[in-house]
Amino acid sequence: MAYEVRIRRSALNYLNKLDVPTHRRLAAAIEGLAEVPPTGDIRPLTGQTGAYRLRVGGFRLLFHIDHQQEVIFVDAIGSRGDIYK
Repeated sequence: MAYEVRIRRSALNYLNKLDVPTHRRLAAAIEGLAEVPPTGDIRPLTGQTGAYRLRVGGFRLLFHIDHQQEVIFVDAIGSRGDIYK
């Protein structure tokens, strides 16, 4: 059983601007989120209930999970230094 992954338009735009190897690496990480349980270096975000981050090298994906609808929403993708601002 896999969850559906939905990516915000702004996160998708950021992903599409990256070079091909980085794009592929992040796309593979996003596919790993669909697995149950999600795979990767995932940690909960402090101060935000239900929000998580996935570390992929120097990049971070911020997402939240709707367990009732079995959907993972990727809210933002960015470099480590910029994503939390």
